[in-house]
Amino acid sequence: MDTAVFDVQHISKRYGDGLTANDDLLLTIGRGKIWGLFGPNGAGKTTLVRQMLGLLKPTGGQVLFHGRDVLTQPQNISTQIGYLPQSSSAFYDFTAQESLYFTGRLRGMTHSAAQAQTEQFIATWEFEHIRKKVFRRLSGGQQRLVQLAAILMGDPQALVLDEPTNHMDPAYRRMVWGHLQRLNAQGVTILLVTHHILEVQNIVTDMAIMDGGRILVQGTPDHLRAQLDDRVHLDLSVTDGAIQHLQDDIRPMLEQVDALRWRMTIPQQQANGIIGRITNSIPSGDLIDLHLHHISLEDYYLSIVK
Repeated sequence: MDTAVFDVQHISKRYGDGLTANDDLLLTIGRGKIWGLFGPNGAGKTTLVRQMLGLLKPTGGQVLFHGRDVLTQPQNISTQIGYLPQSSSAFYDFTAQESLYFTGRLRGMTHSAAQAQTEQFIATWEFEHIRKKVFRRLSGGQQRLVQLAAILMGDPQALVLDEPTNHMDPAYRRMVWGHLQRLNAQGVTILLVTHHILEVQNIVTDMAIMDGGRILVQGTPDHLRAQLDDRVHLDLSVTDGAIQHLQDDIRPMLEQVDALRWRMTIPQQQANGIIGRITNSIPSGDLIDLHLHHISLEDYYLSIVK
């Protein structure tokens, strides 16, 4: 049985003025995965997503959704995929409640089914207090929450979410990631498009990093972490001027983060020895904090994205 939800086969997009938006991209997104597509602004992420949804015709290659070409057989896209773009004014003059209900109806739901699921989502996503408010009068975070709930109407099999937590406060972000992980546990495939790798590095099951219209690396987070060496970050907070107590061979290893914070990146096997030398050199009253942690996926991302 074919387990690929999306199969991107040598996709390219070139324009008449010589601009290449993306070039020979290969990507397979399996059923039930949470994929992260990372890259800086202008990396080509949105172009790729629009091609995957059949909204932009590629110059070369093809995209299959459940084995069917998205351009020649687009009928399943609108009913089986929930797409959240970076911004949308589709609900501008609707209330939050109407936004959900009419999305459901457009997806082919009956009146009673759309009404019932609207009520369910208003409760699940905790916006009873804004259900009658017009979309354009909501805060940015509330608008994003309503958009996200709306694309879930009709229970799509796959979600494509472009910067889903834009404008959201920490409480909303935590709620969103919790709900998305529960949906994924029920079999929903999710593609997250973002440049906030720290926010989702513990959520995604697979990931790809794009830049310059190309996929630079892809694999599971554990696979990519394995590309990192055994170095660790040592973060140091001290009172003003206390760094001068350190030996001459340690001070050049430090990079100043701000007025009182410093960081060095060192081989893990040297960490205990250097920590001992630091604590022996800096008076205890001048040492505010010392924290050791592994290099993150964001460090790897920054090392390959120029």
